[in-house]
This record gives sequence, C-alpha cells and structure tokens, in this order.
Amino acid sequence: MTEVVPCLLRVGENLKKYRIFKLDRDQVTIGRSGEVTYAILSNMISRCHAVIDRRQDGSWDLTDKKSLNGIYVNGRQLVPFEAYTMQEGDLIQLGVATSPDAPAEFIYKFHSALKVRIEKKGNKRLKTEISSQKDTLSASENIESESETELKRKKPKEQEEAGDSMSKVLREQMEQAQKEQALKEAEYQARLAQMEKLLKEKEDRQMEVQQQLEKERQEKESQAKEVEELRQKEQAILQEMQDKQDELEKEREQLKQKMQEELEANLKDREQTLKSQLSAQREALLNEKKQVEENLQKEMEKALEEKNKELEKELQEQKKKLEQVIEKKELEQKILESQLNETKEESATAKMQALKARDDVLSNFVDLMEMELQCTICNELFIKATSLNCAHVFCKLCINQWMKVKKECPNCRTPITSQMQALALDSYIDRMVENLNDDLKQRRAELLEIRKVEQMKFDGVKAGPSTSIASAVAGSSGGVVAPGRAPQGAASSSTTATTSSNSSTSTVRTSSRISQRRARTRGGRANATAATRPAVSTTASVTRAVPSASVEEATGPMAAPTEASRLVWLVHSFTPCC
Repeated sequence: MTEVVPCLLRVGENLKKYRIFKLDRDQVTIGRSGEVTYAILSNMISRCHAVIDRRQDGSWDLTDKKSLNGIYVNGRQLVPFEAYTMQEGDLIQLGVATSPDAPAEFIYKFHSALKVRIEKKGNKRLKTEISSQKDTLSASENIESESETELKRKKPKEQEEAGDSMSKVLREQMEQAQKEQALKEAEYQARLAQMEKLLKEKEDRQMEVQQQLEKERQEKESQAKEVEELRQKEQAILQEMQDKQDELEKEREQLKQKMQEELEANLKDREQTLKSQLSAQREALLNEKKQVEENLQKEMEKALEEKNKELEKELQEQKKKLEQVIEKKELEQKILESQLNETKEESATAKMQALKARDDVLSNFVDLMEMELQCTICNELFIKATSLNCAHVFCKLCINQWMKVKKECPNCRTPITSQMQALALDSYIDRMVENLNDDLKQRRAELLEIRKVEQMKFDGVKAGPSTSIASAVAGSSGGVVAPGRAPQGAASSSTTATTSSNSSTSTVRTSSRISQRRARTRGGRANATAATRPAVSTTASVTRAVPSASVEEATGPMAAPTEASRLVWLVHSFTPCC
C-alpha cells in the first residue's frame, strides 16, 4: 500500500540510511540526540539541529536551532532561529562536508506530496498468524465434538456406518489440518528466523550506535580533561607570571631607590661645581661690566658733545621753519575768522527767518485749528470729541449738558440716537497742541483740568440740568426772542427768569475771560476791539446753541462742522514744525 505525505527525500544513489523523513506530525525535529523525531548519528549534526513546523495554511517552516555547522537551503545558509518557508523542490543541506574535496553528506529535497509505500511491522504479522492458527485448531476441535454428539443420537447401525464414514472424513480433515499446520509452522519458523535476524541486526546497529556514543563520550571526556589540564597550566603560568611580576616590581623599586640616591649625590656634586663656576663667572662679568661701563661713559660723553652740536644746528633750522609756518597759520586764521564772522551773520539771519516762518506757520495753524476743530457749543478745541449719528462733532461734556435740555443736534436739529467718541480726532488734537508754544499748552492743560472737574460734577449730579450750559440756554431763550415769535419761557415764573438771566450773565463773563486770555497769548496780534469781541461772539454762540427758532432768526444760520475729507486734508497738510 502507498500513501501521499510531505517528506524530505535524501539526494544521492545507493543511500539506504536516513533515506526519507516523513513530515507526518505538526512538529518534526532532526538531530543527533535520542529525543528528536529523526536521529542522524554523525558528528556533523548537532544534538537538535533543525525543527520543521507545520503552519495553518499547510506550508512547512524550517528553523535552524543554532547548530554548529548550520543549515543551507539551495546553497544559502539560514540565519539561526529565523523561520524559512520551504518550497517544492528546495535542496536542504544539513551540516557541512567532512573535507573540502568531498561533497556534503546529508542533502535532502523537499516534496510537499510524495507517494510512499507503507511498511507493515513484523510483530503484527506474527501475532495475526498465531491467532489464525489458534482459530483453525479450535475449529477442528469443535467439529470433532459435534460429530461425536451426532453419533450418540443415531442408532447403533447408523452410528457404526456414520462412524466409519465420519472417522474417514475426520481422518482426512485431520491430515489436511496437520499438513496446513505443518506448513504454517514452517512459515512461522521462517518468519521468526527472519525477525530474529532483523532483531539481531537492529541490536547490532544499536550496539554500534552505543559504541559510537561511548566513543564520543570518551572523546568529550578526554577533551574536557585536556581543557582542564590546559586551564590548570594556564593558572600555573599566570601564577608564575604574577610571581615574576612581583619580583620585577621589587627589583624596580630597589633600582629606582638606588638610582635616586645616586642621582641626588650627583646633583649635589654638580650643584657645588656649578656654584663655584657661577661665582667665578659672576666676578669676571662684574669686572668686565665695570670696564665696559667706563668705556661707554667715555664714548657717551664724546658722542653727546658731537650730538649737542648737531642738535643746536638742527634747532636753529627748525626754528626758522616754524616761524615761517606760524606766519602762514596766522594769515590763514585771519582769513578763517573773517569767513566765520560772515557765516555767523548769515546763519543768524537764516535762523531769524526760520523762526519767523515757524511763528507764522504756527499762528496760521492755531487759527486754522480754532476755526476747524472748535466745538460750536463752547468755542474751544474739542475735548473728548464725540460724534453724533448725524456726523456733527462736539465736546463730550458739552453735548451731554445740551442733551439734558434737548435731545436734538444743536446744528441740524436731527434727533440724537447714538454717540461715538472720536479717538483719532482727540489724538490728532493732542499731537498738534504739543507743537504749540508754552502759553497755549498751559491754557489747554487748564481747560482739560476744568473740563475734568465739570465732567465729574456732571457725572455725580445727573438729576437736573448743568449750571453752565443749561442756565445759558435758559437765559438765552428768555432774553433773546426773534421778532414774530413768542418766547419759549413765557409760562415760567419770575424766579426762573431771574435765575436764567444770572446764569447767562456768569456764562458770558466766563467766556469773555477765556477769550481775553486767548488774545493775550497770541502776542498782540489782536487790538483792543478784538479783546472785547469774543464776549459778543461767545454770547452769540451760547444763544445759537439754544434750540429755538427765535434765536436762529436773531443770530443767523450756523456754520456746518468739519467734514471727514476736510479733516483728512488737515492731517496731511499741516504737519508739526520741528
């Protein structure tokens, strides 16, 4: 019978030993040890040389278990402990050749499916034959017993006839059975002899293997003894070397001490000799130094006399040259002084012109700022400029006080719905004020302080109108009435009219004082008439600020506030003077 199994088939002719390794289990081990699946008794093979594992997909992995001589697949050595998946037809070499000229001994070819004949074991055959013989003997005995019982049942005549015929049949059957048994016994003896022969061969092989193993063990023991002897020899050599090294160390120390003593003695002798030589050389050098100093003194005296004469001549010549140079320098200095005076006069003139131009530019710039960046309520430069929803700009405090009386724009009468602080305009005004003179700066600072105090008062008292703008509005609305219109405060009492007139008068006086101070800071550019004119204009501005038709008819229409394009033109055109 045959079966198909994966296996390793040895390559070569007339090779019956270790011919085939069947891969009939999940893990197959190959080596020289008796515990592996397939044992190869060769010194080229390690105890556990290779392991072949079956994977889940049916393929086989070959792993080198760090063998001494290695495993080669198709002439390429495997890395130890790294699995290699075998392919159909791979040539697998276990170990190496015994000599360089001879080929490798154990070369196998991998077959994933190979037909192999199944060999029946001899012991099973013997057991089956013996059992069959026993069955035949028991069957013959059963036949005899059955025939005897049948004879007893029949009549005597029939028994005699049947006995003769039966005995004849039984004799023939017995003879046939004896012949068959003799043949089977002969065959059994032949097979038994063959099995004994095979068993003897197996025992001989086992003895050979044991002898080889014993030989290897003896070789290993001899090698171990040799290694032990070598180790002992090495220890003895090391001990001897250590002793010699200690002796050499002692000799070196003694030699070193002896050489040091000799060196110290030589150094002392050498030092004494050198000291005596140095003292002699020092005396000789001192004598030579004195002689050289005397000679040098004489030569120096002669050289100094000659040098003094030459220096006197050179000094006279240098003196003449210096006098000429001094005359030239004095002449050049006079020319430079005249040029310097002319330059000073020109620079003074230019400076005066520049200062005059700067003052003119500043005065024009101040006028322009007062014209374009003034609040129409207080006639001052914007302080915390606040833009309304109609784009008109006022001081924050002014518009807040105005809104206590009226919720409309003082200029265009548009209802006020939103306010926004113009930070860019405040920053621009502060930067422009920095380039003005000290008086204007001081005045601006005072206004800021006053406005800060008023703002704090306004923030603290929000129940009634402000005493400045509200009173001025009340006074103006009560004192100035356009023709053809009825006064707005006609229904108020006499006490309210008196208070409004007093507030208007105080506001006019305050505005007059501020305008007079402004006129004085301008440096006399305005005459006496101009000093009194701001009071009228202030009164008019306060009157204009009143949201009343009669005031508009009396004072005329107001100028529109500065537009955004005009403000941009001002920023780019009037830069501060340096």
